[in-house]
Amino acid sequence: MATLGRLGRALHNASHRGYATLLVAEHNNKSLNKATLHAVTAASKLPGCTSVDLLVAGKGCGEVAKAGASTQGISKVLVAESDQLEHPVADVLAELYLSEATKSSAVSPALW
Repeated sequence: MATLGRLGRALHNASHRGYATLLVAEHNNKSLNKATLHAVTAASKLPGCTSVDLLVAGKGCGEVAKAGASTQGISKVLVAESDQLEHPVADVLAELYLSEATKSSAVSPALW
């Protein structure tokens, strides 16, 4: 363990204490992109991952949120809906991600 340094200790500790993983859904405001489904599967296999939460950001993305909620492996769906998120730009999404990250003890950007 000593040879891995800080990163190795962080990974070791994370795998022993458990954490939720926040995934950002890739979608077109109508349906989930297949890549998101693959990311859910991958995230659920991360060492120490106890749950996978899905963040759906957009405008009129209720169907996407419903699809996410019915996806096997998703524990919770967080929905952020506004006019600014219909065609979001990086600074708007960064603020959203940061606000969600501060609510959680650990956030893994598995799909950004």
